[in-house]
Amino acid sequence: LGNIIRTIPMDRQHTCTVILPNQDTFRVRYSLRCLLRWCRMEPMTQTISLPTPELVEEYRSGKSLTELARTHGVARSTLTRHLTQSGVTLRTHSENNRIHHFNEHYFDTIDTPDKAYWLGFIFADGSVGSSRFDTKISLAIKDLEHLEKFAQCLDYSGPGAVRTGITNGQTRKPTEYATINLRSETLWRGLVDKGCVPNKTMTCTSPFNVPAEFNRDFIRGVVDGDGYVSIDRCPAVEIVGARPILSWIARPLGMSEPKEHKSIWRIRSAGNHALDVMEALYYPEHTMSLTRKNERVRANLARGRTNRATKGVVNV
Repeated sequence: LGNIIRTIPMDRQHTCTVILPNQDTFRVRYSLRCLLRWCRMEPMTQTISLPTPELVEEYRSGKSLTELARTHGVARSTLTRHLTQSGVTLRTHSENNRIHHFNEHYFDTIDTPDKAYWLGFIFADGSVGSSRFDTKISLAIKDLEHLEKFAQCLDYSGPGAVRTGITNGQTRKPTEYATINLRSETLWRGLVDKGCVPNKTMTCTSPFNVPAEFNRDFIRGVVDGDGYVSIDRCPAVEIVGARPILSWIARPLGMSEPKEHKSIWRIRSAGNHALDVMEALYYPEHTMSLTRKNERVRANLARGRTNRATKGVVNV
């Protein structure tokens, strides 16, 4: 019997039927631990003392409930109740099974220039799923390093954050690309709450809940994602996209209202005013931008201004 008992989980619940002398019956749930206490006539009440701070830290570091219950010698249900009473939000089943870990709350609050930048970049050149909680960015293979920067900002850990592939080439020449695809309802909702919604190409509006002090970082992300910076002797900045968001961007940059361009809308600035725009968006202290566009901006600013008057005032 001792060998059998040692192979049975002590806290697993069992059910038995008790028959009283008057033939009444009722069902009782018990665990093997309780049964052994009955046999030894031990008191059924026992105070379980768990190290709350250490336990919470271990759980948040990624250890499972089962692993922690085994370590601390308590039932999984006891551990669950203890963590919940301590204010810990338990992970979902899908989160427990994830092998890729990253900061899913990155976009909950836009409180840094880098967060505002990546929000703008996803507004312009990313996508959020309409049927699944996917967040995806795909770029030309030459910009693979930029996606790796995004993964670093998210504290991404796990195999293969950025993947590469080749387009099928049915309508144009096959090209290599780099992509990052993250599936997380929390990350998805953080973006949607800021206005980055599914199927946003023609309806994208200004972002929600982004402090005005980070507007230039957000717009720089849009320029890097869906904009153009000239490399010839005439400096120019151009952004394409949906009319509502372009109108919002144009006002603080002192640019004209969007104009139709093929199947989409466009705003454009050239000459000295374009240099003002570049100087405002790619200010010296900024820490995040697409390398090749930042190099173009520096080259334009290094060439200097012409003697022509500047049109429009940049106020961002």
